[in-house]
Amino acid sequence: MPGKLFFIMGPSGVGKDTLLDYLRRHRPPGVLVAHRYITRPVQNGPEAHIPLSVDEFWERRSLDLFALTWQAHGMWYGIGREVDMWLENGSHVVLNGSREAFALVRDRFPGCMGILIQADPDVVRARLEARGREDAKEVARRLDRNTDLNLNDKNVMIIWNNDRPELSGAQLVQAIHQNIQATEVCISS
Repeated sequence: MPGKLFFIMGPSGVGKDTLLDYLRRHRPPGVLVAHRYITRPVQNGPEAHIPLSVDEFWERRSLDLFALTWQAHGMWYGIGREVDMWLENGSHVVLNGSREAFALVRDRFPGCMGILIQADPDVVRARLEARGREDAKEVARRLDRNTDLNLNDKNVMIIWNNDRPELSGAQLVQAIHQNIQATEVCISS
């Protein structure tokens, strides 16, 4: 039975990387967290990615080594072909992505579950300012940015990450675990 893909998304500063770090430490059996290839150097923080130069990225893309690529914030993002193998072998896969890429992901991986991480604007502002990656103008621009998603979609669940990350992380782990169990029950019925 093929595995299920979970696509984590949300605006910068909501704590996606922190929750994914929690998930890596508490993941249910059979769940793999994929890394991303990004044309951005490694920076301090919990984000786990493989940095590539733009030339390296395009070389890998031309060799068809990515299952999916997209561009956001002036950088290129890619997910390796190993994800296809993991899913085919029955592993469930979690991807860290961009809201703008969700339509691409749904086309490429039918039946994927979107998980939208959200936080209150004041919480997001404080997190963006604390990480120090953007100046005040860029922080304001990120806070003003909004991407429409069909939040009534049964294939998108929302997790709020305003408080302690352990609470939201536990909700993420539980949501993935319950979704896998529900899918397995439906298939075996």
